Amino acid sequence: YYLLCKRNDVYSLSTEFEQKFPIITAYVDAYNKCCSQSNNNHLNCTSRDNKWFTRLMNKHPIVSSGQATLYWAHMRKAGGTSFARAIESKTFQHTNESNALFTKGFGHTIKVHLQAGSRDCVDHTYANETLFVTILRNPVDRYVSEYFYSKVEKKLGSNTMRGRTLEWYERSKSRSRGEFIKMNKARGDFIENWQTRWYTNPYHCEDLDRPMRMHHGKNYSYWRSGHGKDERMFVSRRDLLHAKIVLDKFDVVAIAPFFGEEAGECSIVPWLRLAGSNKPIAEVNEVRNNYAIKVEERKREKVKQAIWDNLGEHVKLDVELFEFAHELSNRRRAISCCVNEHAMANES
Repeated sequence: YYLLCKRNDVYSLSTEFEQKFPIITAYVDAYNKCCSQSNNNHLNCTSRDNKWFTRLMNKHPIVSSGQATLYWAHMRKAGGTSFARAIESKTFQHTNESNALFTKGFGHTIKVHLQAGSRDCVDHTYANETLFVTILRNPVDRYVSEYFYSKVEKKLGSNTMRGRTLEWYERSKSRSRGEFIKMNKARGDFIENWQTRWYTNPYHCEDLDRPMRMHHGKNYSYWRSGHGKDERMFVSRRDLLHAKIVLDKFDVVAIAPFFGEEAGECSIVPWLRLAGSNKPIAEVNEVRNNYAIKVEERKREKVKQAIWDNLGEHVKLDVELFEFAHELSNRRRAISCCVNEHAMANES
């Protein structure tokens, strides 16, 4: 585990490190250029960005060699199926996946799926050997997606959109077998700032302990720390603060669209290369999200507005968390693109 040293606002490496990992030397030089006040990109790199970049460079050797642990916090209904193609490889038995960017896989994978993840994982003893990756989406858009994916409307008796929204909310929280509507993509109490809760389970992060658990096949496990123990019905602003701290310590925080679908938008691929992706950028196939135009777009907008109008108070913290993550992701994606551009220019 190597540390970058900062002297006179410039990061530097030991001579031994430079000789062993020339790509990291190129990245560090490029980062200094991109964050320089004389740079025209005006990235305004913060002390938090400096800590994030240092953490990535420290992890790069172990990630690129396929020995790191992948902590994959897969937020459902947020474009995760598309994003997974970029990070899934040997650990996921997708060795022939053409879009996989980590071709050597990971030594172990922990997939946080439907249960809340421990906020302690990012500070675990073995966090320095772990690549933390997550995705987020506007919380209301997530619930609209769930509404149509699970065909919720067919299970409701109300005739108005307002009535259906409130009925869905109440029945998703009901513990009565006949009344309960299962949230396949968001297990737990419907809304109630679910994303804020998802990053802040207060229980110890057992899954990064050694020796590691082995579930669902070799070197693969669904997250089990505190499984079924998070009994919080509501979360507070203090939980929101914790969630922001946790996200800031994640190595990759992705917000859809991920792969430069919008004109002039920087792809997340350079960010994954900083993290240790070992596939040459020229070989990376074009990847697209499954965000197709919906035939029922007008109806989806009505559901979205009904959730905002009737349940907005139950999602306020999640909206603030998403806005924080969106700004964080956009800034660090821009830094990653700048660093890759300068590093590649120096190579040529």
